[in-house]
Amino acid sequence: MALGLTSSLAAPPATAARSEIPSSSETLVFGTTTARTVGGAVVIPVECLGARRGFCAGVVTLSWGGHRSSEPFSVRGGGKDTLFVPLRIDRTHSGGVKVRGVAATAQSVGPPQQIKALIFVR
Repeated sequence: MALGLTSSLAAPPATAARSEIPSSSETLVFGTTTARTVGGAVVIPVECLGARRGFCAGVVTLSWGGHRSSEPFSVRGGGKDTLFVPLRIDRTHSGGVKVRGVAATAQSVGPPQQIKALIFVR
């Protein structure tokens, strides 16, 4: 189940977030509210909501502790993928840290669709 959270960073599960997304658009959402790090990158599952014939393309940006990193994406409509976003997490925080995430998906008409989330990184 994919989770897309509004700008308040505290929306109910995916059903509320999906209802905010126009049915004719392709939009990337974060697949979970938790992630892990591997070799200096945050590993985050994502899902493209939209028709199978389309694609979600855009940029995911993660920020934490004054640092910010972006990674481009292209995921087939209805598909899932895993993104590796380079962002060094300070390991002195036992138990993990909260990272802000923004997935900006290009639209055929109008501005990009933005999904924001607070992601717990272990």
